[in-house]
Amino acid sequence: MNTRKQLLVPGVVAALIIPLVHAAEPPHCNELFDDAQRLGCYDAVFGKPAIVGAKANAPAAPVAPAVAAAAATATAAAIAPQAAPQAAPKPAAKPEAFKSAITAVSTSADGRFIATLDNGQRWLQLEKDSRAEVKVGDTVTVKPTMFGGTALVTRTDYTVRVKRLD
Repeated sequence: MNTRKQLLVPGVVAALIIPLVHAAEPPHCNELFDDAQRLGCYDAVFGKPAIVGAKANAPAAPVAPAVAAAAATATAAAIAPQAAPQAAPKPAAKPEAFKSAITAVSTSADGRFIATLDNGQRWLQLEKDSRAEVKVGDTVTVKPTMFGGTALVTRTDYTVRVKRLD
């Protein structure tokens, strides 16, 4: 009988404590994308840090009404996470493909090309591939890829993945 009590007591204690621990979890501020909302969430959960030293005597900087409203919204969202979920942000418009002439070509330390286009954009080749030849004066096409990347199509119709540098 004593053995049953030894096994039963920890199980009952765990059954009573686990729901309390999960109920006390703070809101997941790190899941908020907007900076003002995320800061407001952290301030609501952990408090605002105290001003130290000479800054304590300085007057507070004015807060723009839009920032104050965003902080208030974030605080309300942090305090009441069971509120209606926010609408998901609309995805950015898919960039259009465009043609451009190459005005300069350089090489990265590992041998990948960096193409400067006549519109001032610089594009770095992501995968070293000798079949992707580009030279000054070539007209190339820059286009979005299926999974959100970007590709450059050379004058010989060879497609290579690229990343915009500026």
